[in-house]
Amino acid sequence: VALRWAGGGRMGWLVAGRGCGEPFPPVHDVVDTVGAGDVLHGALAHLVARDGSADPVRLLAEAAVVASESCRHPGAHGWF
Repeated sequence: VALRWAGGGRMGWLVAGRGCGEPFPPVHDVVDTVGAGDVLHGALAHLVARDGSADPVRLLAEAAVVASESCRHPGAHGWF
């Protein structure tokens, strides 16, 4: 899985040679975006370890929800 994203726009990925894209979940009351990319990667790693990688698109979507939530809290680690 190759992953790319740009700010609050769409995230795109390449899975088994097939490109896909999906908007990040909307975030209201954004406080801080520092560390959101790290949260996305950490959440994805956790989900793959927990559930395997049978459905990487679903796992990326779930990780994006976690990363989006992190933007509602101050600081890279202030929300958990």
